[in-house]
Amino acid sequence: VIVRWRDTSSASGAQASAEAEQSLQEEQALANALASGAVASAFRAALALRRPRALLTVLQGLPSTDAADASLRDCVRAAADDDLAFCLECSRDWSTRAAQALTGHRLLHAVLRAVPARKLAAVPRARSLVEALLPYAVRHYERLDRLLVGTHFLGYTLSSMRLLRPDAASAATAVGSSATAMPPRAAETVR
Repeated sequence: VIVRWRDTSSASGAQASAEAEQSLQEEQALANALASGAVASAFRAALALRRPRALLTVLQGLPSTDAADASLRDCVRAAADDDLAFCLECSRDWSTRAAQALTGHRLLHAVLRAVPARKLAAVPRARSLVEALLPYAVRHYERLDRLLVGTHFLGYTLSSMRLLRPDAASAATAVGSSATAMPPRAAETVR
């Protein structure tokens, strides 16, 4: 038996070098897009590199406006199925932490609004990813609901203390300058 060997180290080294150069160019394109504020190209570059942190940076840099949300939906609408799966994975992962949950739900909202249901159903693992998001979504909704109830309670308390009334400024200066603003019995015990 004769075995013939061929040296492929130079070919495989050239291929690895070409892949590294391509990756470096994509990272540079992402950095340039982030620096210039080009949201669409930064979004595409983060998806191409499969970098959740870069995608998070892009989304956190978006202002909270209708125009920015429309731009995000346009970017999501143009994404391929595997990119949509990556977006859902990122949304799921970010929803596990309260600090990134708003960004994760913003991306999820863009995906659900921009992508038709039939296309979303064709995305690999979409069902399991959305099902994994549900407990986190419920948890964050309940947290926000508790915060809202707390703010209403605080508003009620301040209103009861008469600090939210328009004449509160004049009443506050009267309390600080004279003892006549105190109730009669409290004024008698102080003097």
